[in-house]
Amino acid sequence: MLIKFIPVRAIENIEDLGINLSQILKDILKENDLGKWVSSFQNFFRQINQYSLDKEDIGRLAIHNFKNATKYLSKIHISFEKLFDNSPDYFEARRLNLQEIESYSKLSDYLEVWILEKPKYLSNAISQHIQSKKDIKHQELLEHLKIVSLSLGKNEIVSILPNNIYIDHPRRYLPIAFSVSDPCHPEINLFLVIEAVLKIIDISDYFCFIPTFEGKRFLERGYQISSQHILELLDGKIENWETLALHELPEGIWHCLPEIEFCPNYKQQFRSNIYGLIGGLEILMKYQTKTEFLKDSQNPFKIALYDNQIIKSNNLIQELRNLIVQVKEQLKYNFLTQKSNKNYLTIREFLESLEIGLSQNNLQDNSIVNSEELINIVDCLLTESTMRSSA
Repeated sequence: MLIKFIPVRAIENIEDLGINLSQILKDILKENDLGKWVSSFQNFFRQINQYSLDKEDIGRLAIHNFKNATKYLSKIHISFEKLFDNSPDYFEARRLNLQEIESYSKLSDYLEVWILEKPKYLSNAISQHIQSKKDIKHQELLEHLKIVSLSLGKNEIVSILPNNIYIDHPRRYLPIAFSVSDPCHPEINLFLVIEAVLKIIDISDYFCFIPTFEGKRFLERGYQISSQHILELLDGKIENWETLALHELPEGIWHCLPEIEFCPNYKQQFRSNIYGLIGGLEILMKYQTKTEFLKDSQNPFKIALYDNQIIKSNNLIQELRNLIVQVKEQLKYNFLTQKSNKNYLTIREFLESLEIGLSQNNLQDNSIVNSEELINIVDCLLTESTMRSSA
């Protein structure tokens, strides 16, 4: 039970406890999945006990915490797998993994019926009742997706639809792959897809859009846009780039889609990475604005918020630095014949200015061009590259 009681922040000073921990155990403590599972399950256990004592208003919160504990179950199985690779599994605990996952899933279903539907008595056919509800809900999803598919078909956009919604409690993700006629400008069709999903906006918290060309994926990442941002986007309220930046999509969404072959397009990868830099830069400047506002506060809550923003900023700065290295490599090796080109030189200057700005914590440098101008420059470079290739 040692793992349960050691806070994450104490890992670096773990030796002060007089305990030698292996690197594997330190990694598990740092990830803290077990601690999150314990916290969620303890909350659930306390709340379900209160619910059974006629405190009905806490029922939904009990369900939430049980689902949260369920979310971490597979992760703690992985943590124990790491331990058992280096120490004996005396009680063959690994054999229980599948049974445990199935049991949690069933209990979650039973809790929803018991707490949300409040039946006067539980039928012997409760499992059939639950399955029937799931089947109806799934059929409704398919009908909704059919509406989107028909709408996109009118614009000659081929869609690849999921067989289900991916749920990473409490968030719901709906993936949709869509065809584009120009891999370098997927945003043209993206906006048509966004308009189409407006009809089903309530069925998911996030929509994951995956562009395809000739039936194949050409980007490693995809667009992940919240339902709220879709409404704001179509209403013209969002003016920043970060909403349309590419994201590493949740792994679970790929299990909801048929397999789609991946064939990378270096030009679009380059363009999307520039988008990523612009979006990341905007997010970083927001973080830094918040930290500037909070840095002199003596309020404990604001101090904790300041520390959190600093961690986020530092992580994002490292991601941007890694992305700059990647874009520099792409620029160097994919545009060999254009090194003296004005657009090539402007992009390289932008990358160098951004690199210096990040290292000196000065992102207001006038040499960093504005977003729209930079994207136009990138498009010109790509057009010139295409013309040279076809000449």
